[in-house]
Amino acid sequence: VHGIYIMKESVDGCCQMLGWVTTIGLWGSIFMFCSAAIEPDAGIISLIFFGIIICIAASAYLFIHFISPIFYYLRDTRKAVDFYPLMEKLFYTRPVITMRIKCCHNEMITRTAKREDGTIHHWSNEEEVTTRKAEEEFRYASWKDISGSWTLDTKGATLKVDKPFLWLLVSHDVIFAEDGTSQIYDAEEKKFIKKNLTDTKYHFSKDTSVEGMVGLKMVRLSDSEPSFFGPFWYVVCTLLGIVDLYALYVTPYCLEQKLNIIKLVSCTEDLNKAELQKKYADTVPTLCYNERVRVFDKPSKFSYEGPMPVSQPNVEEREPEKNISERLGLLKQHDLLKYAAK
Repeated sequence: VHGIYIMKESVDGCCQMLGWVTTIGLWGSIFMFCSAAIEPDAGIISLIFFGIIICIAASAYLFIHFISPIFYYLRDTRKAVDFYPLMEKLFYTRPVITMRIKCCHNEMITRTAKREDGTIHHWSNEEEVTTRKAEEEFRYASWKDISGSWTLDTKGATLKVDKPFLWLLVSHDVIFAEDGTSQIYDAEEKKFIKKNLTDTKYHFSKDTSVEGMVGLKMVRLSDSEPSFFGPFWYVVCTLLGIVDLYALYVTPYCLEQKLNIIKLVSCTEDLNKAELQKKYADTVPTLCYNERVRVFDKPSKFSYEGPMPVSQPNVEEREPEKNISERLGLLKQHDLLKYAAK
């Protein structure tokens, strides 16, 4: 997720630089065309040349500005979700820990192709063949959100204006509350691998997820919206050749912020019992913006023995063409028969 944010910053910087370059190139080519047109001895060849330069510069200008992150940002404001309901859902949604395994082996795969001259070409490659996939959710007794206090940073704004929108990059971590839970998970992981291992090789992965976690998302902070704000005005300014100035106008109306949500899980105790509330008092999810503070301290009511059903393993299996030991046995028999025939 942090890579997405870094990539976004890099793309934003490159598009902004290329935007100014193409804009200057477009206006420069127009200026040269006009200068050549007013010259009394200007030939038709020079006018055609500068006309081609204008077409090339205009194409680059339109392409760069219509793939600009600013344009996508203005389009996304029309479908932005409200900030507080989104955060409430993320804070009050339980984490899911999923164990996945893929069993496989290597096989020599022979392929045949016909060349242009009509000859047949055969070649073999050793490739990995998957014979089984399985996944299973790790079950725990209780969970708690310990994301702590989070304040929207408005100090970096160049203009003191109301910020109606927020580019929000949300990441998450799921951690075990105590060593006992870590030991239980390690035992369950070994058990899961042993139960599903059916081939000579395997790839195991542990994934954590929170429903509604979308990475980078546009959210709405208020119902206010500045004048001349939206994709329509962006298109108008692009056609007028002043879109880079328009980008300077709209950028201060949007914040960019990163938020890491932390979920604590336990297999040995109830993390929401009264005795532990003082221990986790400083980690209660709290949002602060424009001197408004909202605390998300509702305890989680989750238990696998309660209304939440126990997830069943999701298994996808494909029988290999032949078992490895069987293929080795057949190969030996073939060699013996071949030897006896001699």
